[in-house]
Amino acid sequence: MNRYLAAALAATLVVGCGGGSGSGASGEPPAGGTPITFGDFSLIGTLNTPPISSSTESSEVYGFAGTIATARLNDVTPTIEETTVVVADYLGRIFLMNGDGSGRRLVYDGPTGSIDSVAITDAGNRIFFSESGTIKSLTLGGSPIVLTSGNDVALSPDGTKLAFRRVNVLWRCALNGTNVVQVKETGIGVIDRVKWVGDAAIAYEADVAGLTNLIYVTNLAGTLLQTRPGTFFSTSRDGRYASYSVYADPAFVSYRIPITGSTLEAGVPVGEEIFSGYPSVFLADSTKILTQVSTNSDSAFNLRVFDLVRGTSGATLDTFETFGTVPLQMDATPYVTERYFVGSGSPNTSVVAGILLGQSNDATKSIVLFNATTRSTAQIKLLSQEQNTVYDVWADRITSLTYSNDANFLFKSGFVGSAVINGAIVTFNSEGKVASVLPYNLTRGGGHPRVATEGGRKFVEGDFLAQFDADGKNLAPDGVSRVQLPNP
Repeated sequence: MNRYLAAALAATLVVGCGGGSGSGASGEPPAGGTPITFGDFSLIGTLNTPPISSSTESSEVYGFAGTIATARLNDVTPTIEETTVVVADYLGRIFLMNGDGSGRRLVYDGPTGSIDSVAITDAGNRIFFSESGTIKSLTLGGSPIVLTSGNDVALSPDGTKLAFRRVNVLWRCALNGTNVVQVKETGIGVIDRVKWVGDAAIAYEADVAGLTNLIYVTNLAGTLLQTRPGTFFSTSRDGRYASYSVYADPAFVSYRIPITGSTLEAGVPVGEEIFSGYPSVFLADSTKILTQVSTNSDSAFNLRVFDLVRGTSGATLDTFETFGTVPLQMDATPYVTERYFVGSGSPNTSVVAGILLGQSNDATKSIVLFNATTRSTAQIKLLSQEQNTVYDVWADRITSLTYSNDANFLFKSGFVGSAVINGAIVTFNSEGKVASVLPYNLTRGGGHPRVATEGGRKFVEGDFLAQFDADGKNLAPDGVSRVQLPNP
């Protein structure tokens, strides 16, 4: 895939370093492999960056929206708040922040589109980055120092060496830019996404054809150790894991695999990728993944943190929460009743056909907007997932809402009886758990829910509300729809 076109589709994130193309990768998952499960999550920040255009492309300016790195602190069990995150956006700015998005501050402001990679020491006080083909070092409070020429700089886990590339040649050097040593002349065009695999091996990527990328791992003597299909390769700062993505039509899937010495074990990755096509990086302890999600306008990107432990353990959120802000712009007065909320409107440019409101006692915990027509595949997919999750449909400004801990809901976009489902009504009990789910129809209004049991299966039935015009004509004759609830 063309590096600039692909980069416009997926921005770059890294651990310990960053940069590179946004090419995809296709291939079979590792033997016995299961994709990564993203569990608990939170939006930790949004950075604005201009749209990517061909006018900004050159041999040294890659059309990505941003690059990111994380530092492993000396704490034995660092928390997300103690993890230092460094972010370089497309405007050439470098920010530092805590792992929860707090304490963000600007530490460098360079030319637009100039930074393709960034790395940070575990102490969190020294940054390495590649700007317009030059590797630089920045001590906080000081000025950048030029070390050598190159791109895609990466810091070794032990914090003593840098790796980088010059076109298709792999190099390494000391932290002060001395002892520059050629590691390997790859002879395969242009390489990128340089990463350390332990302290004795280096990985890099290269385009092969179409959506296929290959990840190469070589030792410091230049001997090729491994080759595997994949892209968005990343390693954790504690040296225990690597992650990468492969293209499994129609979306990308991410994997986590263990590292032993300077090799990548086949391992058994865990779970399923939900934000397909976007690269991810580890936070300090290998159990949390930081991912970047671009908005639909490519004018900003959100940083989100996923808890792999909660995801792999099958744990679910105890309360319904969304993170971020939702500018609700209602075209009509919402239809509100005692325990549920529905309505229609057009936030941004996408029509919202339904609204889910998460409630715990009398407190609103979440609002998720969705359109069953534009996200029909997502709705149907829920039937095979352990948890039913509804995602927003117009931008990545809010995340998702877990509205059931049971996979037995009968909830599809399309028709129920003679009524087109545009959304749903969700009711919650006093503990904030889902009590009922009822289809909602824009034309015929919301349903009045009642619970029924038939043949040992529990349903919520609802009569659609009649709607009349000024002449008294019934525009939406009464109808009935049903939604299956989890078995008692």
